[in-house]
Amino acid sequence: MDKEKILKKAQHDKQDERKNQLNDFSIGTTGAFLLISIAIITLLKIIFNQNYLDMLGLLVAGIGAYIFGYAAFGFQKSNFFSKQGALYVVSGFLMVAGIALLNAYFQGPL
Repeated sequence: MDKEKILKKAQHDKQDERKNQLNDFSIGTTGAFLLISIAIITLLKIIFNQNYLDMLGLLVAGIGAYIFGYAAFGFQKSNFFSKQGALYVVSGFLMVAGIALLNAYFQGPL
């Protein structure tokens, strides 16, 4: 494509590419920070022999939600038999596993 076509396309889309990249980066770093924080708290609970299923459930469900957000907004095409579809399945499994861990935590000791 030549410069004129690119310029017309950019003006037609009316999207600020830099703003989109900064937004994606900020959401990604915030999510990564939260997941790392929960992972550290879970590790500390395991070391000090406390019940860790609550934090582990939040961690697993958070990773599932993070993957789901990437799959939902990170791809252009929607095809279940693709990488995006596989990410949907993995994220759904992780979210259900996280909820199961939280349920086990609230039910009492194993």
